[in-house]
Amino acid sequence: MRSIKEITDLTDKIVLLRVDFNVPVGEDGVVDDNEDLRIRRTLPTIQYLENIGAKIIIISHTDEESGSTTLLPVYNYLMQHFKLAFARNMEDAKTFIANANIVLLENIRQYEGEKANDPEFAAELAKLGSVYVNEAFSVSHREHASMVLLPKLLPSYAGLNMMEEVKNLSYVLGKPEQPYMAIVGGAKLESKRPAIDKLLGLADEVLVGGRMGLEWVGELPENLCLPKDYAEGEFDIGPETMDSYKELIGLSKTILWAGPMGQFENKDFEAGTRAIAEAIIASRAYSVVGGGDTAKALTKFGLLDKFTFVSTGGGAVLQYIGTGTLPGIQALG
Repeated sequence: MRSIKEITDLTDKIVLLRVDFNVPVGEDGVVDDNEDLRIRRTLPTIQYLENIGAKIIIISHTDEESGSTTLLPVYNYLMQHFKLAFARNMEDAKTFIANANIVLLENIRQYEGEKANDPEFAAELAKLGSVYVNEAFSVSHREHASMVLLPKLLPSYAGLNMMEEVKNLSYVLGKPEQPYMAIVGGAKLESKRPAIDKLLGLADEVLVGGRMGLEWVGELPENLCLPKDYAEGEFDIGPETMDSYKELIGLSKTILWAGPMGQFENKDFEAGTRAIAEAIIASRAYSVVGGGDTAKALTKFGLLDKFTFVSTGGGAVLQYIGTGTLPGIQALG
């Protein structure tokens, strides 16, 4: 995987920069400042590419879950940092890039060929530029045209944050300093089981939180710790579990944390996640945090910047842990 810092000359070349700007948008049509991590972490790559003379067409998706099916709110956000144009479609992008350094292309999922992973659609996208950069770690587990086909059609590189994502996850999946603690939370054990199984072979202890502990059946590995108790309603770990987990965390030199301990959005069930976060900070261990809901919780608590590295990915982190790579990363060669 080659970094954009390995590119020797981009003067007047058009870079197709795949990002994940699928962020929550409020009823007022404005990007929530507490939910803009994925955008903020991409800004240095945009600035770097612009500084070395590139023209940039930014490609992203959004969906109804974010509160908006248009990237117009993201365009308004980016206008605070860069001078750029907004292209409603690929034809407009071709036109606008001639007179602008940066163009944000409207929601790539407006085209059926994106999610269908259509080779013909990827070929049309490739005509827009001459270099491809992946700065969308959080969706690199999706086999969509702009993620896995487009990079095979152009010289392809990883963005600055993508390099940091891979570096930090590779460290905790390699031979990090011990004692090494892995913490996996959330619901739906089935989707997280491959990651847990992988971590059981790497970490000294794997601490499970959330309702997954109630779903575990069968043999209990020696280094797997399930919750000893739950809060009333079973939407958070209980005080005994918090105390035992905090003690183990305090002994750790390396910590990987993916998934909250409970339904942190509800004040009545945030105590477990907050306690784990504060224990990791107090441990001063090398800490890598999976994004998604975990990052949302840390933002809520005002603790996001207290960890060694917080990933922008949720599902992407779990798949990377389970397999050691992602389709979007493999496509970069």
